[in-house]
Amino acid sequence: MKLQHPRVGLLVLVTAVMLSSPGVSQSLNPLVTRNPNAPATLPADCNESLAPAPAPRPRIAEIPLPEPERVEAPAPPSGSLRAALQSAQAALARNDRLEFDRAVSSARSLLATYPTGAERRTGEELLRTYDAAARLWDAQFQSPFFGEDSPEFALVSGYPGYRDAMRRGTITDASGRRFYPAAESRDFLARIAGERLSGIGIQPQTRIARGDQSRRSPSSARSIR
Repeated sequence: MKLQHPRVGLLVLVTAVMLSSPGVSQSLNPLVTRNPNAPATLPADCNESLAPAPAPRPRIAEIPLPEPERVEAPAPPSGSLRAALQSAQAALARNDRLEFDRAVSSARSLLATYPTGAERRTGEELLRTYDAAARLWDAQFQSPFFGEDSPEFALVSGYPGYRDAMRRGTITDASGRRFYPAAESRDFLARIAGERLSGIGIQPQTRIARGDQSRRSPSSARSIR
């Protein structure tokens, strides 16, 4: 085995010492420099595409507000329908059953030709009230009072304020059952219809003028169903 030349070994040793020296290693990597006083802002030629984009801040003034809920007001009837409803209310007030039935029938026929909408709904609400008044009109000739288990009570009890309006006319039998006056209940429905007509621009007559046959005394206990 031959030994290496002593100069070759010395050259290897010197190279290793130079590479391990800090000064030499820094001179071999001149592209990376360390600046302890780095600027707060990036240079103009710096590529910012690698930096995370800042989160967008919403502008309160640009946020659209929710639209207010639209409440559809009762639509006033027009033309013949208006006249028919006014005639029905006037006939109810003066206790004219024939004219009342004719006017209600005319209004119902006119509404059948109306398109769906606020005007038709307004007319239909009034017709429901007039239909209930007609039912009470028939009932009062059979009995001046009706009980809480009767169809007549089901027609009127859903109207706000009915029980309070009937407080003076209500009678109670020995078993605690309450009976409500048919004629006064029809008065109540006439007032309700009149208020609805006023709400659509028709000034109605709401006071009912009855004859002797349309009302009986509350003391007629034998007629109570």
